[in-house]
Amino acid sequence: IPLPGGSSLGLSLLVLLLIPSGIYFTIQTRFLLFRRFPDMLKIAVEKKNPTRKNSISGLQALIISTATRVGMGNLVG
Repeated sequence: IPLPGGSSLGLSLLVLLLIPSGIYFTIQTRFLLFRRFPDMLKIAVEKKNPTRKNSISGLQALIISTATRVGMGNLVG
């Protein structure tokens, strides 16, 4: 079963497994991603605490985490 634009059977089987798995876990967690999305945005864009000298904001933590994951992916890949 090839994907549109591709001819790899392994890739299409992976997609056929990942999509139902994502739907299953979304239902099992009672749509946690959608329910908590406003909270995630609020935490990501909040300012850093001025009383704590060596702290970082939520957005800075998100950017550092993403950069670390992407950087490791580039090294491994």
